[in-house]
Amino acid sequence: MLEDVGDGWKTQGWTITRYRPLDNGSLNIAAIDPATGDGFALDSSFETEADIYVVGFFNTPCHKHSPGPAPFGRMEWDAD
Repeated sequence: MLEDVGDGWKTQGWTITRYRPLDNGSLNIAAIDPATGDGFALDSSFETEADIYVVGFFNTPCHKHSPGPAPFGRMEWDAD
């Protein structure tokens, strides 16, 4: 799932600031949206059930709440 999000960021021209595959099969990614300067980081490096937990960190240049959905859309995981 995070590989798909990272690919979408690249396609949209976002600046990829982190793309780190981990030994446990997880992935940590981060990017900056060039249109807004907002930064997004998604990490899935948990020891247990690494394939179902994702933590997101979102930063705006002015450190204010940015309402609405994330500009990269909904993330969905297909367990099959």
